[in-house]
Amino acid sequence: MRKRIKPVLPLGWVVLMAVGIVLSSSPVHAEQGDVKAQSDLLAICFVDEQNGWAVGTRGGVFHSADQGIHWEQQTIDTIQDLLSVSFCDTSVGWVVGQEGLIFHTQDGGKHWERQKTPKKKQLLDNFAISAEKCWAVGDWGVILYTDDGGRTWQDRSYPEDIIFNKVVFSDENIGWIAGEMGTVLRTTDGGATWTPVEAAQETLFSISFTDDQVGVAVGLGGVIIRTQDGGLTWTRTDGGSDSAGEPNVAQGDEDAAKAVYSVSVSGDQAIAAGDAGTVLYSQDQGRTWNKVEMPPIARLLWLRGTCFKNNRAYIVGARSTIFMIENGQLAAWGNLDRVAKVDNAMAMKKK
Repeated sequence: MRKRIKPVLPLGWVVLMAVGIVLSSSPVHAEQGDVKAQSDLLAICFVDEQNGWAVGTRGGVFHSADQGIHWEQQTIDTIQDLLSVSFCDTSVGWVVGQEGLIFHTQDGGKHWERQKTPKKKQLLDNFAISAEKCWAVGDWGVILYTDDGGRTWQDRSYPEDIIFNKVVFSDENIGWIAGEMGTVLRTTDGGATWTPVEAAQETLFSISFTDDQVGVAVGLGGVIIRTQDGGLTWTRTDGGSDSAGEPNVAQGDEDAAKAVYSVSVSGDQAIAAGDAGTVLYSQDQGRTWNKVEMPPIARLLWLRGTCFKNNRAYIVGARSTIFMIENGQLAAWGNLDRVAKVDNAMAMKKK
């Protein structure tokens, strides 16, 4: 019997598995309050140039309608950690989190409704394909699917005890799941069947595809792998070196402090982020990488979530921090209270 590998989480993000909100027929009214300053941000998504959502610890859900410059906290009936957010348009989206937690909105997050799920295991990621179809994955091999807007969730869980960290689809038929011990599952029939492919040895935290052929996955020990054939075969790629010849990310080290937690690919561009404020940028679909120059404070932060919208990449992490990258350069940064263009942000930190 193999030894189970537990999820490796950034320092400061303690998952309280024993703390749960029991689903009932009546609403749960949590003492949420203003959690802007308290939230570590764990995921982010933008559906157009203006509208994006970020989620994090203590039930934090935040919306921006101005390209991520200003953020407003949205009301949701939980104080549990929310681990992923996915919208298919400016109205319909889902967030998932601890103890099988799933919330759904049809009005851009003005109202969030809790949905019943067949599993109470931790859900680590979700992917909204349309207003009706959404996938969620998590601990203990959990795979959930809805095709009716979340009114019912089908249990499509994998027969093995594997932690699934990420699920993505290039269309409603072709998708991938990445997780523990280098696991990558692939579907070409809309999730009716999932086929494992040989990808890596290390646990993978994130996977992203720019189309149905080219994708990148990242994970523990700074591993970065890439595919050009829809995930059938994978090759390792070098994370690059800095001007002194030191590696941008120490690959092959099983220490979680060297992990890359998130990757997003869009067109020719890719962004990856992880511990110690590490941000890598690629302009050739993940073949080669350069380290993005970040402010000194970033070295004290873990960075957990990434997304692309057009030519702008968004990165979120500890202490409600938000960074914006354009063409491989830091363009703006700050937190949920204030995001400023890079020159103004530097001046703000000097005061």
